[in-house]
Amino acid sequence: MGKYHPESTNWMQGETSGLVGVEEENGMRKYLKRYFWGIKVNVWKLVWFIYEYGTHALKAIRQFLDNFIGFFIKDGCIVYKVYNNEELPPNHHCSACLTHIRRKFVESLEEKRSVFIWFIAEIGELFAIEHNCKKAGYDVVRVRAEGLKRSKLVMD
Repeated sequence: MGKYHPESTNWMQGETSGLVGVEEENGMRKYLKRYFWGIKVNVWKLVWFIYEYGTHALKAIRQFLDNFIGFFIKDGCIVYKVYNNEELPPNHHCSACLTHIRRKFVESLEEKRSVFIWFIAEIGELFAIEHNCKKAGYDVVRVRAEGLKRSKLVMD
């Protein structure tokens, strides 16, 4: 298998996830939360998993994202805040993950269902665009074009 670099593509998605480990101390269980980073590049059908001693710190992912040219989707992890800076190079773009945004509305349903269900439905419409394009057999370029055109109707 060849050597791949995330910075040589133009789209990727980052994700953090927690792992729980158990450490025995004097017969007592101690639960430890450790994190790994996942980077997914759909075009290549590749996924990288990065485990830097379980850290959730910026230094673990920065080596991959600082040189990345293109667009990446981020989860709600606070360390991505550094990439919201307007001083970033013009070829470095990021966006929040709609799945993570949607989850916050789902968690709030009990509070005010009539309001939050509308947001959940709108995000569902955005997800349906890509699903329907893939179901129709569109290639990546056409999926992107259709997504841009149809999502504008939902977002306006």
